[in-house]
Amino acid sequence: MPATPVTTLVLFDIDGTLLRTRGAGRRAFEEALQDVFGWRDGALAGVRYAGETDPAILAQVCLAHGEDAAFARAHATRVFAAYTRRLEAALRDPASRGEVLPGVVGALDALDAMAGLGAVRVGLLTGNVREGARLKLSAFGLWGRFAFGAFGDEVDVRSDLLPLAVRRAMDGEPGPARSVVVGDTARDVAVARAHRERAVGVCTGPAYCRSELVAARPDALLENLSDTGAFLDACGLDGRSRPRCRPTRSISRPSGGGPP
Repeated sequence: MPATPVTTLVLFDIDGTLLRTRGAGRRAFEEALQDVFGWRDGALAGVRYAGETDPAILAQVCLAHGEDAAFARAHATRVFAAYTRRLEAALRDPASRGEVLPGVVGALDALDAMAGLGAVRVGLLTGNVREGARLKLSAFGLWGRFAFGAFGDEVDVRSDLLPLAVRRAMDGEPGPARSVVVGDTARDVAVARAHRERAVGVCTGPAYCRSELVAARPDALLENLSDTGAFLDACGLDGRSRPRCRPTRSISRPSGGGPP
């Protein structure tokens, strides 16, 4: 019997979508900047980091300190080595490492069941450097839930993460029919839009991201992932892991939202 064709990739952002680290990532980044450059605490003050790739955050900080993008690229390896060392230490402390967001485990369990039928594959699409993503997810036992991913240190432009994720997921196989990007910022929606794919917004990120996320008009907008059925509907999936053509009433959609 021929293998079931893959119809859908579901691609998750990490910070503010799957988990919160209660500032551990930001503190580790600031400590790394001090380790490498001697820049003191507060080096990330004024930097909008939600939805950015880690290298783009580094470029912003370097610019604020009078250095250009070439300087940031030249020092990226040292900075991110220091960052991941600091992050690993921070995440060892259960009191400060953060939490998995509501509904995430249930949503992943449901997708795993669909993946067992062969038509759905679940991966990561994140601005985190790969080792940072591994450390954050491993701290909560989630790293093994994702078979593939695309990471912020692998592309120059965030929108290039999606085709990279597709290539890794399919590994030469035909398909998929569609991809779904799940994230908490307007930048996640923009990645999906750049490739005419489906965007599911989740309002579990920083408070200032919510209005921007609504304005970005994702195809579906959820408060969180607690309602697994609503999440699967938002992704365009039914119980047989086939794309659906219309949303259900349980999905909160922005006014004038994009195509179903």
